[in-house]
This record gives sequence, structure tokens and C-alpha cells, in this order.
Amino acid sequence: MARTKKTESVEKPEAQESAEILAVEEPKQESVEEVRAEYEKKLADLQASMMEQLEAIKQQMTSSQMPQIVQVAADVEKVRFLWMAPLADDNVTMFGQGGMYARITGPRGEFMVPKPELSRVMDYMTRYFLDKRWLIVISGLNEEEREALGVDYKDGELLDKQAFTKMVELEDKMLDIYPDLCEGHKEMVMKRYYEAWQSHNPHVHRDVVLELKRMTQEAGIKNNTFADIIAEMNEADAH
Repeated sequence: MARTKKTESVEKPEAQESAEILAVEEPKQESVEEVRAEYEKKLADLQASMMEQLEAIKQQMTSSQMPQIVQVAADVEKVRFLWMAPLADDNVTMFGQGGMYARITGPRGEFMVPKPELSRVMDYMTRYFLDKRWLIVISGLNEEEREALGVDYKDGELLDKQAFTKMVELEDKMLDIYPDLCEGHKEMVMKRYYEAWQSHNPHVHRDVVLELKRMTQEAGIKNNTFADIIAEMNEADAH
């Protein structure tokens, strides 16, 4: 019968065992430079990831805001609009959802809407622009439709294109046009005159401004910008 060999365990010295434990458990010490480099790498990766996400969001928003241009068939009755507003050259105004009927940059422009779709462009802002006479219906509506929308213009109520672009340059000729203008277009003239006065336009004359001030007072317009121009002229003369 074979004998089973007895296995003997060999005890390690206590000092050697402690040294091995320390060697296993002691973490690696990183230098300040290594920690900084690792932090900067993680920060750069995070910034790059954020930029990618922002770019993706920007592209998504741009594509969603692209106006759907309406193609108007030649045989469809149309309503034509004229945009004349006292706004900056870089101002963008959209008509219809997402600018589907027009996207106008600056103070002037024209567009048309198929008459069967007119209600789709008649939101709150469009009605406000019509009331202010910044947006004008040129053609496409009969008298009853114009009256219903409040765009049955009176003779002389609106500035024509030439007068709109050269309000100040008309000088005393504006005195013949101004009294019959609607309040919205009177406000346009006041705004344009004040901007011209501020920029030292040589076409701004005291006698014309005084007469426009009087006409504005008679019209009952509270915010009389011509009075401000005269006050500033008086102050400038005093110095």
C-alpha cells in the first residue's frame, strides 16, 4: 500500500510577509505634472464633446427654421403687399409660419400671398403691421375686403416709395404731404427726421421742423418728436 506524502507548509519570516503586503497595497504616487496633464486631457475631451453637441443642435435648429417657400401658381388670384417700415437695414421680418410667404431683410420689400391662403398670413403681428401702415396692401382685394381688414386707404394717407426713401430730402415739400398721412406714417416721418437731425443731415431745416411740429400737435399725436428736435436746436444755438 502506497504512503501518502505529507505536505509541509513553510512559514515565511514575519518581516518578509509585511514587506510583500506593503508592496501590494501601496498605491502609485503620481507627480503634479502627471495629474495636471491628465486633468487637461479630460477637460479638452469634454470641451470637444460639448462643441460637437452644440454644432449638432445648431444644424438641427437651422434646418428646422428654413422657410418653406410657397410657390404661387400663375392662375391663382394673389394679394400683393408692400413692406415699408422704419426699421434697421439688418432687421429680418417674416410673414407666415417660418417665413413661408416672405422673409424680408431691411425696411422695404414686396411679397404676395395666394388669396385663398390669406388667413394663414393674418396673424397678430401682420395685423399690427397693417394697422401701423408699415405693411400695405397694394392689390388683390376689393373694396369690401379692404374695409373688412381696415386697409381701405384714403387719398394721401400713405407715403409713396419715393417719399418713404427721401422723407428728409423732400424738405418743404413734406409740408404738403404730412397733414394727410395716417398716424403710423406720421410717426415714420418723425423718426426719420430725428435720426437725420442726430446725424447732422443738412436737409433738416428749422422752419420746416417748426411747421411739422405744429401739424403734429394739431393731429393730437402725444409723442411729438419734432418738439424734441426744436428743443435740441435751441440748446445747440445757446452754446
